[in-house]
Amino acid sequence: MAQTQVKGNSNWRSSTWLCLVVVWLGIFVDICTYSIVIPILPIVVVEQGGDAWNVGLLLGAYGIGVLIAAPTFGILSDKFKKRKLFMVLGLIGLLLSTVFFALGRALGFVAFFIARFFQGASSAIVWTLGLALVSDHFRTAQGIGAAMGIVLSGFTVGQVAGAPIGGALYSQLGFYAPFIFCAVLVVIDLIGRLLIIEPAIEEAPTEIDIEESTVDAVASETADRHDDTNEDTNTPLASSATLENIKPKNSEQSGVRSFFSLLLNRHLLVLCYMTILFSACLTAIEPTLPLLLEKNYGMDALGVGLVFLAAVIPSAIAGPLAGWLWDLCKLKNLNGSHYVLLPAAIAGTVVSLSFCLILPPEGWSLPSPAPLAGLIVAVFLFGTICAFTMTPMFPEVSATVPNGSVAQSYALYSVGFSLSLLVGPLLGSAIYGAFGWGWASVCIAVMFLLCIPATIWYRSPDLK
Repeated sequence: MAQTQVKGNSNWRSSTWLCLVVVWLGIFVDICTYSIVIPILPIVVVEQGGDAWNVGLLLGAYGIGVLIAAPTFGILSDKFKKRKLFMVLGLIGLLLSTVFFALGRALGFVAFFIARFFQGASSAIVWTLGLALVSDHFRTAQGIGAAMGIVLSGFTVGQVAGAPIGGALYSQLGFYAPFIFCAVLVVIDLIGRLLIIEPAIEEAPTEIDIEESTVDAVASETADRHDDTNEDTNTPLASSATLENIKPKNSEQSGVRSFFSLLLNRHLLVLCYMTILFSACLTAIEPTLPLLLEKNYGMDALGVGLVFLAAVIPSAIAGPLAGWLWDLCKLKNLNGSHYVLLPAAIAGTVVSLSFCLILPPEGWSLPSPAPLAGLIVAVFLFGTICAFTMTPMFPEVSATVPNGSVAQSYALYSVGFSLSLLVGPLLGSAIYGAFGWGWASVCIAVMFLLCIPATIWYRSPDLK
Protein backbone atom coordinates (compact mmCIF):
# COMPACT_ATOMS: atom_id res chain seq x y z
CA MET A 1 0.00 0.00 0.00
CA ALA A 2 1.32 3.43 -0.84
CA GLN A 3 0.43 6.07 1.72
CA THR A 4 -0.42 9.56 0.59
CA GLN A 5 1.43 12.70 1.54
CA VAL A 6 0.02 16.17 1.07
CA LYS A 7 2.21 18.36 -1.06
CA GLY A 8 2.17 22.05 -0.17
CA ASN A 9 0.70 24.65 -2.50
CA SER A 10 0.86 28.43 -1.99
CA ASN A 11 -2.25 29.09 -4.11
CA TRP A 12 -4.93 30.67 -1.89
CA ARG A 13 -7.54 28.39 -3.43
CA SER A 14 -5.71 25.40 -1.95
CA SER A 15 -4.96 27.14 1.34
CA THR A 16 -5.88 25.67 4.70
CA TRP A 17 -7.98 28.67 5.72
CA LEU A 18 -10.19 28.41 2.62
CA CYS A 19 -10.60 24.68 3.25
CA LEU A 20 -11.81 25.39 6.80
CA VAL A 21 -14.19 28.13 5.60
CA VAL A 22 -15.71 25.92 2.90
CA VAL A 23 -16.11 22.87 5.15
CA TRP A 24 -17.53 25.05 7.96
CA LEU A 25 -19.99 26.55 5.47
CA GLY A 26 -20.92 23.11 4.14
CA ILE A 27 -21.70 21.77 7.62
CA PHE A 28 -23.58 24.95 8.54
CA VAL A 29 -25.72 24.77 5.39
CA ASP A 30 -26.38 21.06 5.88
CA ILE A 31 -27.52 21.41 9.49
CA CYS A 32 -29.33 24.71 8.90
CA THR A 33 -31.44 23.28 6.06
CA TYR A 34 -32.08 20.17 8.17
CA SER A 35 -33.25 22.29 11.10
CA ILE A 36 -35.38 24.54 8.87
CA VAL A 37 -37.34 21.60 7.47
CA ILE A 38 -37.91 19.67 10.70
CA PRO A 39 -40.48 22.07 12.31
CA ILE A 40 -42.38 22.52 9.03
CA LEU A 41 -42.55 18.92 7.81
CA PRO A 42 -44.97 17.44 10.42
CA ILE A 43 -47.39 20.35 9.90
CA VAL A 44 -47.47 19.92 6.12
CA VAL A 45 -47.81 16.12 6.34
CA VAL A 46 -50.80 16.44 8.69
CA GLU A 47 -52.36 19.06 6.40
CA GLN A 48 -52.23 16.48 3.58
CA GLY A 49 -53.93 13.83 5.68
CA GLY A 50 -50.83 12.06 6.94
CA ASP A 51 -50.22 10.79 10.46
CA ALA A 52 -47.36 9.97 12.83
CA TRP A 53 -46.53 6.87 10.76
CA ASN A 54 -45.91 9.03 7.67
CA VAL A 55 -43.65 11.35 9.68
CA GLY A 56 -41.75 8.29 10.90
CA LEU A 57 -41.25 7.11 7.33
CA LEU A 58 -39.73 10.47 6.45
CA LEU A 59 -37.30 10.14 9.36
CA GLY A 60 -36.42 6.70 8.04
CA ALA A 61 -35.85 8.05 4.52
CA TYR A 62 -33.15 10.37 5.86
CA GLY A 63 -31.45 7.45 7.58
CA ILE A 64 -31.55 5.35 4.41
CA GLY A 65 -29.85 8.17 2.50
CA VAL A 66 -27.07 8.36 5.09
CA LEU A 67 -26.53 4.60 5.23
CA ILE A 68 -26.24 4.33 1.43
CA ALA A 69 -24.26 7.49 0.66
CA ALA A 70 -21.72 7.48 3.52
CA PRO A 71 -19.94 4.18 2.73
CA THR A 72 -20.43 4.54 -1.04
CA PHE A 73 -18.84 7.97 -1.36
CA GLY A 74 -16.29 7.24 1.34
CA ILE A 75 -14.97 4.29 -0.69
CA LEU A 76 -15.10 6.18 -3.99
CA SER A 77 -13.34 9.22 -2.52
CA ASP A 78 -10.52 7.13 -1.06
CA LYS A 79 -10.13 5.21 -4.30
CA PHE A 80 -10.10 8.14 -6.75
CA LYS A 81 -8.82 10.87 -4.34
CA LYS A 82 -11.54 13.24 -5.57
CA ARG A 83 -13.01 14.91 -2.49
CA LYS A 84 -14.15 18.08 -4.29
CA LEU A 85 -15.97 16.30 -7.14
CA PHE A 86 -18.07 14.18 -4.81
CA MET A 87 -18.71 17.13 -2.46
CA VAL A 88 -20.18 19.05 -5.40
CA LEU A 89 -22.34 16.03 -6.24
CA GLY A 90 -23.52 16.02 -2.63
CA LEU A 91 -24.51 19.67 -2.93
CA ILE A 92 -26.49 18.87 -6.08
CA GLY A 93 -28.30 16.26 -3.99
CA LEU A 94 -29.13 18.92 -1.38
CA LEU A 95 -30.46 21.21 -4.13
CA LEU A 96 -32.65 18.38 -5.44
CA SER A 97 -33.86 17.81 -1.90
CA THR A 98 -34.89 21.45 -1.61
CA VAL A 99 -36.74 21.29 -4.95
CA PHE A 100 -38.67 18.17 -3.95
CA PHE A 101 -39.59 19.73 -0.60
CA ALA A 102 -40.97 22.77 -2.41
CA LEU A 103 -42.97 20.50 -4.74
CA GLY A 104 -44.26 18.39 -1.87
CA ARG A 105 -47.63 20.07 -1.60
CA ALA A 106 -48.31 19.49 -5.30
CA LEU A 107 -46.81 16.00 -5.69
CA GLY A 108 -47.72 14.56 -2.31
CA PHE A 109 -45.97 12.33 0.21
CA VAL A 110 -43.65 10.64 -2.32
CA ALA A 111 -41.97 13.97 -3.06
CA PHE A 112 -41.27 14.49 0.64
CA PHE A 113 -39.84 10.98 0.91
CA ILE A 114 -37.48 11.57 -2.03
CA ALA A 115 -36.51 14.95 -0.59
CA ARG A 116 -35.59 13.42 2.78
CA PHE A 117 -33.58 10.68 1.07
CA PHE A 118 -31.51 13.21 -0.89
CA GLN A 119 -31.13 15.30 2.26
CA GLY A 120 -29.70 12.33 4.15
CA ALA A 121 -27.36 11.42 1.28
CA SER A 122 -26.11 15.00 0.98
CA SER A 123 -25.52 15.22 4.73
CA ALA A 124 -23.47 12.02 4.68
CA ILE A 125 -21.32 13.33 1.84
CA VAL A 126 -20.58 16.74 3.35
CA TRP A 127 -19.62 15.25 6.72
CA THR A 128 -17.64 12.32 5.32
CA LEU A 129 -15.70 14.14 2.63
CA GLY A 130 -15.52 17.52 4.34
CA LEU A 131 -13.82 16.06 7.39
CA ALA A 132 -11.57 13.94 5.17
CA LEU A 133 -10.56 17.09 3.26
CA VAL A 134 -9.59 18.84 6.50
CA SER A 135 -7.65 15.74 7.51
CA ASP A 136 -5.80 15.83 4.17
CA HIS A 137 -4.57 19.33 4.93
CA PHE A 138 -3.35 18.41 8.43
CA ARG A 139 -2.26 14.80 7.88
CA THR A 140 1.43 15.66 8.24
CA ALA A 141 1.05 18.82 10.35
CA GLN A 142 0.03 19.88 13.85
CA GLY A 143 -3.24 21.65 14.63
CA ILE A 144 -5.90 19.26 13.30
CA GLY A 145 -7.73 19.32 16.65
CA ALA A 146 -8.18 23.09 16.67
CA ALA A 147 -9.14 23.02 12.98
CA MET A 148 -11.84 20.43 13.61
CA GLY A 149 -13.10 22.54 16.51
CA ILE A 150 -13.59 25.47 14.14
CA VAL A 151 -15.43 23.23 11.67
CA LEU A 152 -17.68 21.81 14.39
CA SER A 153 -18.88 25.30 15.36
CA GLY A 154 -20.71 25.34 12.02
CA PHE A 155 -22.86 22.48 13.35
CA THR A 156 -23.91 24.32 16.50
CA VAL A 157 -24.61 27.62 14.71
CA GLY A 158 -26.64 25.91 11.98
CA GLN A 159 -28.52 23.79 14.48
CA VAL A 160 -29.76 26.76 16.49
CA ALA A 161 -30.26 29.18 13.59
CA GLY A 162 -32.22 26.80 11.35
CA ALA A 163 -35.43 26.26 13.31
CA PRO A 164 -36.13 29.95 14.16
CA ILE A 165 -35.36 31.04 10.59
CA GLY A 166 -37.56 28.32 9.11
CA GLY A 167 -40.42 29.03 11.50
CA ALA A 168 -40.30 32.78 10.90
CA LEU A 169 -40.17 32.44 7.10
CA TYR A 170 -42.98 29.87 7.06
CA SER A 171 -45.30 31.90 9.30
CA GLN A 172 -44.58 35.31 7.75
CA LEU A 173 -43.97 34.60 4.05
CA GLY A 174 -45.63 31.25 3.42
CA PHE A 175 -44.75 27.67 2.51
CA TYR A 176 -42.17 28.30 -0.21
CA ALA A 177 -40.09 30.94 1.61
CA PRO A 178 -38.00 28.54 3.75
CA PHE A 179 -37.08 26.47 0.70
CA ILE A 180 -36.10 29.52 -1.35
CA PHE A 181 -33.85 30.52 1.55
CA CYS A 182 -32.33 27.00 1.56
CA ALA A 183 -31.69 27.23 -2.18
CA VAL A 184 -29.83 30.53 -1.69
CA LEU A 185 -27.65 28.88 0.99
CA VAL A 186 -26.91 25.99 -1.37
CA VAL A 187 -25.80 28.38 -4.15
CA ILE A 188 -23.43 30.19 -1.75
CA ASP A 189 -22.05 26.84 -0.61
CA LEU A 190 -21.62 25.72 -4.23
CA ILE A 191 -19.49 28.80 -5.01
CA GLY A 192 -17.17 27.90 -2.15
CA ARG A 193 -16.83 24.27 -3.22
CA LEU A 194 -16.05 25.25 -6.81
CA LEU A 195 -13.40 27.71 -5.65
CA ILE A 196 -11.48 25.27 -3.51
CA ILE A 197 -8.55 23.26 -4.88
CA GLU A 198 -7.73 20.00 -3.16
CA PRO A 199 -4.19 19.69 -1.81
CA ALA A 200 -1.90 17.98 -4.32
CA ILE A 201 -1.39 14.36 -3.38
CA GLU A 202 1.86 12.55 -4.09
CA GLU A 203 2.59 8.91 -3.44
CA ALA A 204 5.30 8.07 -0.91
CA PRO A 205 6.90 4.64 -0.47
CA THR A 206 5.88 2.70 2.60
CA GLU A 207 7.40 -0.14 4.53
CA ILE A 208 5.77 -2.65 2.25
CA ASP A 209 7.03 -0.92 -0.88
CA ILE A 210 10.58 -0.78 0.53
CA GLU A 211 10.49 -4.43 1.54
CA GLU A 212 9.32 -5.49 -1.92
CA SER A 213 12.19 -3.51 -3.47
CA THR A 214 14.59 -5.25 -1.10
CA VAL A 215 13.38 -8.66 -2.28
CA ASP A 216 14.05 -7.70 -5.91
CA ALA A 217 17.45 -6.24 -5.05
CA VAL A 218 18.58 -9.34 -3.15
CA ALA A 219 17.49 -11.66 -5.97
CA SER A 220 19.24 -9.49 -8.58
CA GLU A 221 22.45 -9.27 -6.57
CA THR A 222 22.52 -13.02 -6.02
CA ALA A 223 22.05 -13.69 -9.74
CA ASP A 224 24.91 -11.31 -10.62
CA ARG A 225 27.17 -13.01 -8.12
CA HIS A 226 26.30 -16.38 -9.66
CA ASP A 227 27.24 -15.16 -13.15
CA ASP A 228 30.55 -13.67 -11.99
CA THR A 229 31.79 -16.70 -10.07
CA ASN A 230 30.36 -19.30 -12.47
CA GLU A 231 29.41 -21.46 -9.48
CA ASP A 232 27.86 -24.87 -9.67
CA THR A 233 24.36 -24.69 -11.14
CA ASN A 234 22.96 -26.56 -8.18
CA THR A 235 23.80 -23.66 -5.85
CA PRO A 236 20.59 -21.78 -5.00
CA LEU A 237 20.47 -18.09 -5.99
CA ALA A 238 19.10 -17.16 -2.58
CA SER A 239 17.99 -19.31 0.29
CA SER A 240 14.27 -19.68 0.74
CA ALA A 241 14.72 -18.69 4.38
CA THR A 242 16.28 -15.39 3.34
CA LEU A 243 13.46 -14.55 0.98
CA GLU A 244 10.89 -15.64 3.54
CA ASN A 245 12.34 -13.32 6.18
CA ILE A 246 12.24 -10.24 3.96
CA LYS A 247 8.86 -10.79 2.33
CA PRO A 248 6.36 -8.04 3.15
CA LYS A 249 4.56 -9.13 6.30
CA ASN A 250 1.60 -6.84 5.85
CA SER A 251 0.94 -7.33 2.18
CA GLU A 252 -2.57 -8.42 2.91
CA GLN A 253 -3.33 -4.81 3.92
CA SER A 254 -2.31 -3.35 0.55
CA GLY A 255 -4.85 -1.29 -1.36
CA VAL A 256 -7.81 0.66 0.00
CA ARG A 257 -9.32 -1.08 3.00
CA SER A 258 -12.86 -2.23 2.69
CA PHE A 259 -15.36 -0.03 4.51
CA PHE A 260 -16.72 -3.03 6.32
CA SER A 261 -13.29 -4.08 7.54
CA LEU A 262 -13.29 -0.90 9.63
CA LEU A 263 -15.98 -2.54 11.75
CA LEU A 264 -13.12 -4.61 13.20
CA ASN A 265 -11.13 -1.50 14.18
CA ARG A 266 -11.73 -1.35 17.93
CA HIS A 267 -10.40 2.20 18.32
CA LEU A 268 -12.77 3.48 15.63
CA LEU A 269 -15.70 1.55 17.09
CA VAL A 270 -15.10 3.03 20.55
CA LEU A 271 -15.00 6.52 19.02
CA CYS A 272 -18.31 5.85 17.26
CA TYR A 273 -19.80 4.53 20.52
CA MET A 274 -18.80 7.68 22.41
CA THR A 275 -19.95 9.89 19.53
CA ILE A 276 -23.44 8.37 19.48
CA LEU A 277 -23.87 8.85 23.24
CA PHE A 278 -22.23 12.27 23.54
CA SER A 279 -24.13 13.66 20.54
CA ALA A 280 -27.41 12.12 21.73
CA CYS A 281 -26.95 14.03 25.00
CA LEU A 282 -26.96 17.28 23.04
CA THR A 283 -29.76 16.40 20.64
CA ALA A 284 -31.98 15.02 23.44
CA ILE A 285 -32.32 18.49 24.92
CA GLU A 286 -33.33 20.17 21.65
CA PRO A 287 -37.02 19.12 21.62
CA THR A 288 -37.47 19.19 25.40
CA LEU A 289 -35.96 22.53 26.45
CA PRO A 290 -38.36 24.62 24.28
CA LEU A 291 -41.31 22.77 25.80
CA LEU A 292 -40.02 23.45 29.32
CA LEU A 293 -39.46 27.15 28.59
CA GLU A 294 -42.88 27.57 27.01
CA LYS A 295 -44.86 25.67 29.64
CA ASN A 296 -43.10 26.66 32.87
CA TYR A 297 -41.61 30.05 32.02
CA GLY A 298 -44.15 31.35 29.48
CA MET A 299 -41.53 32.09 26.82
CA ASP A 300 -42.23 32.52 23.11
CA ALA A 301 -40.08 31.39 20.16
CA LEU A 302 -37.80 34.43 20.43
CA GLY A 303 -37.17 33.80 24.11
CA VAL A 304 -36.41 30.13 23.48
CA GLY A 305 -33.93 31.09 20.78
CA LEU A 306 -32.15 33.48 23.14
CA VAL A 307 -31.83 30.78 25.80
CA PHE A 308 -30.36 28.42 23.20
CA LEU A 309 -27.74 31.07 22.46
CA ALA A 310 -26.42 30.35 25.94
CA ALA A 311 -25.39 26.95 24.61
CA VAL A 312 -24.23 28.04 21.16
CA ILE A 313 -21.94 30.93 22.08
CA PRO A 314 -19.72 28.98 24.51
CA SER A 315 -19.59 25.93 22.23
CA ALA A 316 -18.30 28.08 19.36
CA ILE A 317 -15.39 29.05 21.61
CA ALA A 318 -15.01 25.81 23.56
CA GLY A 319 -14.82 23.69 20.38
CA PRO A 320 -11.55 25.15 19.06
CA LEU A 321 -10.21 25.26 22.64
CA ALA A 322 -10.95 21.55 23.12
CA GLY A 323 -9.26 20.79 19.80
CA TRP A 324 -6.20 22.83 20.82
CA LEU A 325 -5.96 20.93 24.12
CA TRP A 326 -6.19 17.65 22.21
CA ASP A 327 -3.35 18.76 19.92
CA LEU A 328 -1.30 19.77 22.97
CA CYS A 329 -1.78 16.34 24.54
CA LYS A 330 -0.62 14.69 21.31
CA LEU A 331 2.41 16.99 21.15
CA LYS A 332 3.41 16.03 24.70
CA ASN A 333 2.56 12.34 24.08
CA LEU A 334 -0.26 12.39 26.65
CA ASN A 335 -3.51 10.46 26.41
CA GLY A 336 -6.00 13.17 25.51
CA SER A 337 -8.91 10.90 26.40
CA HIS A 338 -7.88 11.07 30.06
CA TYR A 339 -7.20 14.82 30.05
CA VAL A 340 -10.09 16.07 27.87
CA LEU A 341 -12.85 13.48 27.37
CA LEU A 342 -12.92 11.93 30.86
CA PRO A 343 -13.25 15.25 32.76
CA ALA A 344 -15.88 16.41 30.24
CA ALA A 345 -17.90 13.19 30.66
CA ILE A 346 -17.84 13.53 34.46
CA ALA A 347 -18.79 17.21 34.27
CA GLY A 348 -21.59 16.38 31.81
CA THR A 349 -23.03 13.83 34.26
CA VAL A 350 -23.03 16.41 37.07
CA VAL A 351 -24.53 19.24 35.00
CA SER A 352 -27.23 16.96 33.55
CA LEU A 353 -28.24 15.94 37.07
CA SER A 354 -28.33 19.62 38.02
CA PHE A 355 -31.05 20.05 35.38
CA CYS A 356 -33.25 18.08 37.77
CA LEU A 357 -33.10 21.06 40.13
CA ILE A 358 -34.77 23.17 37.43
CA LEU A 359 -37.94 21.09 37.43
CA PRO A 360 -37.57 18.06 39.73
CA PRO A 361 -39.47 14.82 39.12
CA GLU A 362 -42.67 14.36 41.10
CA GLY A 363 -42.01 13.23 44.65
CA TRP A 364 -38.70 15.07 44.98
CA SER A 365 -38.82 17.62 47.83
CA LEU A 366 -37.31 20.49 45.85
CA PRO A 367 -38.74 23.88 44.84
CA SER A 368 -40.15 23.95 41.31
CA PRO A 369 -39.44 25.53 38.93
CA ALA A 370 -36.03 27.08 39.60
CA PRO A 371 -35.26 30.70 38.62
CA LEU A 372 -34.65 31.26 34.91
CA ALA A 373 -31.14 32.57 35.59
CA GLY A 374 -30.18 29.18 37.05
CA LEU A 375 -31.45 27.41 33.94
CA ILE A 376 -29.46 29.72 31.64
CA VAL A 377 -26.26 29.06 33.62
CA ALA A 378 -26.86 25.30 33.39
CA VAL A 379 -27.48 25.54 29.62
CA PHE A 380 -24.27 27.58 29.25
CA LEU A 381 -22.23 24.89 31.05
CA PHE A 382 -23.98 22.12 29.12
CA GLY A 383 -23.11 23.65 25.75
CA THR A 384 -19.48 24.09 26.78
CA ILE A 385 -19.20 20.48 27.97
CA CYS A 386 -20.78 19.09 24.80
CA ALA A 387 -18.18 20.94 22.72
CA PHE A 388 -15.41 19.36 24.78
CA THR A 389 -16.86 15.87 24.31
CA MET A 390 -17.54 16.06 20.57
CA THR A 391 -14.65 18.06 19.11
CA PRO A 392 -11.77 15.62 19.88
CA MET A 393 -13.58 12.84 18.01
CA PHE A 394 -13.12 14.57 14.65
CA PRO A 395 -9.30 14.59 14.49
CA GLU A 396 -9.02 11.25 16.28
CA VAL A 397 -11.02 9.35 13.65
CA SER A 398 -8.32 9.88 11.02
CA ALA A 399 -5.61 8.84 13.50
CA THR A 400 -7.09 5.34 13.78
CA VAL A 401 -6.69 4.38 10.10
CA PRO A 402 -4.09 4.61 7.31
CA ASN A 403 -4.29 7.44 4.77
CA GLY A 404 -6.03 5.28 2.18
CA SER A 405 -9.05 4.77 4.45
CA VAL A 406 -9.60 8.26 5.85
CA ALA A 407 -12.85 9.02 3.99
CA GLN A 408 -14.20 5.55 4.79
CA SER A 409 -13.47 6.04 8.50
CA TYR A 410 -15.37 9.33 8.45
CA ALA A 411 -18.18 7.55 6.59
CA LEU A 412 -18.57 5.13 9.48
CA TYR A 413 -18.34 8.04 11.90
CA SER A 414 -21.05 9.92 9.95
CA VAL A 415 -23.38 6.94 10.23
CA GLY A 416 -22.93 6.92 14.00
CA PHE A 417 -23.33 10.68 14.25
CA SER A 418 -26.51 10.62 12.15
CA LEU A 419 -27.85 7.85 14.38
CA SER A 420 -27.45 10.16 17.37
CA LEU A 421 -29.48 12.85 15.54
CA LEU A 422 -32.32 10.33 15.43
CA VAL A 423 -31.95 8.61 18.82
CA GLY A 424 -31.40 11.75 20.92
CA PRO A 425 -34.57 13.69 20.03
CA LEU A 426 -36.78 10.58 20.04
CA LEU A 427 -35.47 9.43 23.43
CA GLY A 428 -35.61 12.90 24.96
CA SER A 429 -39.14 13.56 23.69
CA ALA A 430 -40.44 10.15 24.77
CA ILE A 431 -39.14 10.41 28.33
CA TYR A 432 -40.18 14.05 28.66
CA GLY A 433 -43.69 13.24 27.46
CA ALA A 434 -44.08 10.24 29.74
CA PHE A 435 -42.20 11.29 32.89
CA GLY A 436 -41.32 14.98 32.63
CA TRP A 437 -38.20 17.16 32.45
CA GLY A 438 -36.56 15.75 35.58
CA TRP A 439 -36.34 12.16 34.36
CA ALA A 440 -35.33 13.30 30.87
CA SER A 441 -32.38 15.03 32.56
CA VAL A 442 -31.53 11.82 34.43
CA CYS A 443 -31.53 9.97 31.11
CA ILE A 444 -29.01 12.44 29.66
CA ALA A 445 -26.83 12.02 32.76
CA VAL A 446 -26.89 8.24 32.31
CA MET A 447 -25.66 8.58 28.70
CA PHE A 448 -22.74 10.73 29.90
CA LEU A 449 -22.06 8.15 32.61
CA LEU A 450 -21.95 5.30 30.09
CA CYS A 451 -19.15 7.10 28.24
CA ILE A 452 -16.82 7.26 31.26
CA PRO A 453 -15.49 3.65 30.98
CA ALA A 454 -14.77 4.21 27.27
CA THR A 455 -12.83 7.43 27.96
CA ILE A 456 -10.74 5.54 30.54
CA TRP A 457 -9.99 2.64 28.18
CA TYR A 458 -9.30 4.63 25.01
CA ARG A 459 -5.73 5.45 24.02
CA SER A 460 -4.88 7.03 20.68
CA PRO A 461 -3.06 4.50 18.44
CA ASP A 462 -0.52 7.12 17.32
CA LEU A 463 0.84 7.72 20.84
CA LYS A 464 4.29 6.31 21.54
